[in-house]
Amino acid sequence: MEARTCKRLLPTLAAVAALFLLVACGPLVRDASLSESIPPHAEKADDVVSRPAPRHRIASFAMRAVADVGLLNPDGALYVYRGFETEGPEWVVQFSASRCFDTPTRETCRRLERALLTIVEDGRDLRVIEIKGPMSAQQQRSLRAYRERTRPIDKPGFEMPAPVVSYPRPEWPHSSEYFKVEAVPLWIGPLSSAPASHTCTVTVFDEDGDQIGTKKSSQVRAATKEGERSNAIVGLAFKRGDVPAVSAKASCEKTPLP
Repeated sequence: MEARTCKRLLPTLAAVAALFLLVACGPLVRDASLSESIPPHAEKADDVVSRPAPRHRIASFAMRAVADVGLLNPDGALYVYRGFETEGPEWVVQFSASRCFDTPTRETCRRLERALLTIVEDGRDLRVIEIKGPMSAQQQRSLRAYRERTRPIDKPGFEMPAPVVSYPRPEWPHSSEYFKVEAVPLWIGPLSSAPASHTCTVTVFDEDGDQIGTKKSSQVRAATKEGERSNAIVGLAFKRGDVPAVSAKASCEKTPLP
């Protein structure tokens, strides 16, 4: 079992009011090609009417699907997109599945195994017909139920569909002073021709849906290779207030040139 450790900054009073993390361990994925041959599948779905879809649509659909069912969690189950291969009318998408957890000064992600999603175009919808990887039965059912209408092209850029709000353990240093929001930016659409910088904005909300804070991240580089579509983790520390944060939203925009 492989272990990956991302060094973090020990939270201090200064760090409470500022950005404290943006991928300290470097790219999670270095090669878009699949290093191992994908085994034949034992089970096949019923006959499906399929037609070609743009290659980037398969990557976008697969990443949104795992995010939708809770498999894009920097503090839990983390599925990192690796790439895909075509098998007839099907696309077999590969992820590196890890389990991540926090300590007072760093985050450790232990790689569990690779995960495979087999995707087809069914009429006007993309859907998952086969699943292999560590996840709950409910997550498997949710993946099979996930649908997206096909469309000619996705506008290239980052999406952050599943930001996670978490609070440090009471025994950790300065735990009463801050909470954090983490998310994995997903590069959607065609690959970028240059590694342009993007800035992500995270907004946090209380249980009534009222906004209680917002911050911007450091710059995130656009994906120029297939394996770079989800190779970063963005984290921001927020100062605790009287009202606890329970949810967050995030968006990214291209950083203007000076």
